[in-house]
Parts: sequence; structure tokens; C-alpha cells
Amino acid sequence: MSDDIKELVKEKLCPDGVWRFSDPMQAVFNGAIYRFPNKETTETEERYPTTKSGMGAYLDKFFARHYFQVQDSLLDYMVSEPFLEAIYNGYINILDIGSGPAVASLAIADLVGCITEILAEIQKINSKVRLNFVLNDTSSICLGLGKEMLFDYFKKIKSLYDISLDRAFFLDRQFPRTLMQFKRIAKNLNPFNIIVFSYVIVPLDEQDVDINSGIKNLKKICTENGQILIVQDKYNEELISQIENDAEKRSVTHLVYSEQNINSSYSYEYYCSLVPCES
Repeated sequence: MSDDIKELVKEKLCPDGVWRFSDPMQAVFNGAIYRFPNKETTETEERYPTTKSGMGAYLDKFFARHYFQVQDSLLDYMVSEPFLEAIYNGYINILDIGSGPAVASLAIADLVGCITEILAEIQKINSKVRLNFVLNDTSSICLGLGKEMLFDYFKKIKSLYDISLDRAFFLDRQFPRTLMQFKRIAKNLNPFNIIVFSYVIVPLDEQDVDINSGIKNLKKICTENGQILIVQDKYNEELISQIENDAEKRSVTHLVYSEQNINSSYSYEYYCSLVPCES
């Protein structure tokens, strides 16, 4: 069953091995990218935007790149029996650390929507799923745009998928100082099914944060069969040594979504690590 669902998801979102936005996600992205100036700026500001010009450059160069890395990394888990059981139970809880403009959250939401649509087609059962999100980023422009894009996405898919936004929390304190807030939210909502470190590990490493200790603490607020995803373009050896699970090198091809390159494709390698939250 899982393999069948995976192939059907890939037919919809990754035809011929090329990842692409769904129609509602492309509409949400288009609505965001044309709002910001695309000016030359620093590499740091492009990857971790705090200004309008930085956000414009991020959306143009990195949003799609990071979005498809998350979908490519999580697809196998999200069609597995433990995650499908969570879908049948009717709720999914996502913690997105270093969220930027809700990149990983949107990628996961669209995968859940696609999976529920496929389940309805092949099992003739509508799985109505409520999603809760916690977005954590120190950049106010990232959280602000992330909130807008997330809400816009759920408006656009209202008549398409049987998924809905239940609650969303936006936290601007730096991890791991947010751990107590995460714990309170998990206690009230139920543990998280997926926790994502999307491009936050390298900055944390530069600030001498004990990443492995942080992961151990996050496991405590993750559901028994949940997953913690760490994703980066590049890993250095010192960083890898801090993480219990080895990083896996993966290759991905996706359409390029930017003001300059519309509908061309791009292939590259990235690194991810999936940490199981077993009891």
C-alpha cells in the first residue's frame, strides 16, 4: 500500500522525476515573490533574510530549493503506516524550527493534502485531517510572510483537499530557548509528528549550541513513531560528528521558480538526516 501511494504522489508532484509545485502552492508562491524587490544582497541575507531585499533574494533563489528538499526527504516516511495512521486519526502536528517563510510547513502540508486526495481515490474514504503548526524563527519578516503564506495556502486548498489549518503558533525566540514553549504546546496539542531543522543547524553550530542535546530534548515532545528531519546543502565533518544519525547524501531535480528562470529544471545534491523518535 505504501509503495502504491508513493508512486501516485510522485505522479502528481514529481512526474518524470522532476519535483514541482502543486497549482495552489504555485499560486501562493507567485503571490509572495512579486511583492519583494529582487536586489543584490549578501549570501547570508539571501539564506537567512531579515530585510525586504533579503526576502526577495531568498524567494527567488532558495525557497523552492528548500521546499523540495523537505518533500524529497519526507516522502517515504509520510506514506509509511505510522504516518498514515496519524492521517486516519485526523490530526498532524508539525514543529518547524528555523522556519523562514513557512517553507517546510508548506511542503509538508501540500504532501499531506496530496496523500489524502490519493487515499480518497483508492480507498473511497475521505480522511479529514486537521494540521497544527509551530513556526520558530528569529526573523520577523520570515514569520510574518510565513504566516501569510500558510493562511493563504489553506484558503486556496479548501475545496481541493480534506485538510484544514487548526492552530498555528509563531515564536520568535532563538532555539533552544524555545524548548519550554514547545513542551507546553505539545502537552496541549499532543506530541509532534514531524519536527524539522531546515537550514538552522549551521547557524546553531556557529553559536556553540549542543545540537545533539537539543535533538534528544525534542524527541521527548515527538510522537513515538515521529521523525526529526535535519536538512542542509552541505554538512561539515565536525557538524556530522555532533549528530547521532549519519547524514545521507541525496540528489533531487525540481523546476526552478524565480523571476528569471521559469519552468527550467535544476539538479543537485543535498544532505539530510532523519532521526526516529522511538520510545
